[in-house]
Amino acid sequence: MYKTEVTSDGKPDLLKSNYVQTRKPLSVLTVMKQWEARQDIHTIVWDTMTHVIVNRFMTDPNTDWDFYKALAKEIYMIFDYTSKMNTDVIIIGHNDTKFDATTGNKVDAVRTIGRLLDEKVDIPSLFTVVLTTKIERDSDGKSHYYFTTQTDGSSFAKSPDGMFEELSIRNDYNFVLQKIHEYNE
Repeated sequence: MYKTEVTSDGKPDLLKSNYVQTRKPLSVLTVMKQWEARQDIHTIVWDTMTHVIVNRFMTDPNTDWDFYKALAKEIYMIFDYTSKMNTDVIIIGHNDTKFDATTGNKVDAVRTIGRLLDEKVDIPSLFTVVLTTKIERDSDGKSHYYFTTQTDGSSFAKSPDGMFEELSIRNDYNFVLQKIHEYNE
């Protein structure tokens, strides 16, 4: 179902492709802008935001304060554009476990590379629905994956009251999008 068509110069043809692999924040933004206009694309999945951030950090030779400001601005531009789109967008990121300096309690956060994105941009605050992963192991040691829909005080999960009936739901993006659409109607 997913394919990348290339132009004569070897670049992804965004009018014909429905899968593009990139590690550059501004390329992610370009793809989203092009795909939003397409009638055949209803959902865009960015997998993963964390890898794009880390790649930008690891491949840029200049990582002074200006670098962090530029990176935060690029990531924020994607989020800001996403908030105005009519297309469903799923942004996947990795969790990072930190400890609250005041209380010493464990707190889950979005993994980034610096305090500017963590404290000033505050990624979860930009979205209405933020789900975190929950893994349960049964007596045979088999893992079962769920999404947490509300915080327990240590995670950044959130969703509007009444959108999901349970605090943990099955890890199924189609189900999540269905519930969001039902809620918004």
